[in-house]
Amino acid sequence: MAAYPAPPNVGDVRANATLARVYGAPAATPQQAAGRASKRKRAAAGLHEMDPALVNTQELGEQLQHELLSALAMPVGAGAAPLPPHAQQMALLAALLQQVALLAPLPAQVANLDARVRNGTIARSDVIQPLQVAGAIPVGFPQTVDQLDALSSAQLQALLLAYGQPVLPVVTRRRRLKQFLGMR
Repeated sequence: MAAYPAPPNVGDVRANATLARVYGAPAATPQQAAGRASKRKRAAAGLHEMDPALVNTQELGEQLQHELLSALAMPVGAGAAPLPPHAQQMALLAALLQQVALLAPLPAQVANLDARVRNGTIARSDVIQPLQVAGAIPVGFPQTVDQLDALSSAQLQALLLAYGQPVLPVVTRRRRLKQFLGMR
């Protein structure tokens, strides 16, 4: 008999005991594991609605994650047993969530591309469009080209590091930062 991932525990002892009774004995098949994980997640959601102290939001998310992983563990393709409709939906949802996660950085990448295009046409006294790192502008980012030209080597190094750019050789730091920002 194959071993399937054990469901995550919750902090409250009473809720844990209830969820253990719902999940039952170790699953013998992937379909059984997915069905029990789904049933356990619904029970955890019910406990959370009754009293959020029994199953908190993070623990509820862990139950959902276990349900999704159990659905993904089921075999697909030739020779596999057909999945129950709920398990098919869960597997599709998990695949969709993986695809959405790949799209998450796109808005920041588009914003940075736009900033680089704008920076390619600015004059010395114009405002530099900063590029974001993890949704934030690095500390010490200069507002104009004149201010960028006045930065010390250590300040340039800090900005290059914030943007994940190489800091050596020292003599080209300013030029590399300008190129990274889209300036000519």
